[in-house]
Amino acid sequence: MRPSPLGRLGVAAAAIAYGAASGAIAGLVFTAMHVAQHGVWHVADQRWMIFPIVVAAGALIAYIGRFIPQQTLAEQAHSAADLRDHHRGRGLLIAASAFVAVVAGGAIGPEAGIIAIVGEMSALVTLRMKEAKLKALLPAVGVGASMGAVWGSPAAGAAYDSDELTPGMALNVVAAAAGFLGFVGVLQLSATPSLRMTTEISMDFTPVMVVGVFLAGILGAAVAFVYRWADNVSTDAMKNLHRRVRHHRGGRATDGCERQADRRDPACGVPRPRRGVHPAVGGRWCWHGGG
Repeated sequence: MRPSPLGRLGVAAAAIAYGAASGAIAGLVFTAMHVAQHGVWHVADQRWMIFPIVVAAGALIAYIGRFIPQQTLAEQAHSAADLRDHHRGRGLLIAASAFVAVVAGGAIGPEAGIIAIVGEMSALVTLRMKEAKLKALLPAVGVGASMGAVWGSPAAGAAYDSDELTPGMALNVVAAAAGFLGFVGVLQLSATPSLRMTTEISMDFTPVMVVGVFLAGILGAAVAFVYRWADNVSTDAMKNLHRRVRHHRGGRATDGCERQADRRDPACGVPRPRRGVHPAVGGRWCWHGGG
């Protein structure tokens, strides 16, 4: 693969900037959902209005659902990350459906609508982009940054598809952290007090508290290390056991047949009649090697 014309620093800077932009877009969508939700239910503060609002929202969602695929959140995230199944305008319909669901109280979280909007933005950004690496990287960065921003965990957003720490994962985590900052920045600038985050710094601590926090962090890291080690060991053990079982079953004759004499026989593993006996006159089919 040829080196990127932008260079590693250029690609990293573009990914981080796009992560921040994706987080800011997520903040705008989340703020719009929040404002609309409070606006609807502030006006419709009578109990009898709950039923017609929910029914109307459900009917609208059902109508929009005729034009969009039925996907889980994970499937939608994968689709927005690689843009292989992207259809222009479909993301806007998904976002509209999710927006109505959140406003009417029919959805737990705003992730679907935010991912749809970010996916549409990624499609527009990469449409005329010539840099192949960025065309493949930015959509995944946008999804990870937006999800990490909403969840409040950039690492979780970057690792939504895999928990393996690869060289590319580090850049995704940094981009997701930039997205979280963009998300929080938009919320801080919003006119809705309930979305703003207040920060209080207290210097009232003792050395015992500092030591306790430090030890708790060390203990948590040790537990995580032991868990990953045990998980890797158990996975390798199961793979070895599975391989041995397959080898054991493949090397023995089955169904009363004789063991294959020549293991190099290209027909090894293919059912064939025993030598000298035709299956039409009572011969049995024999498995020679193979699992």
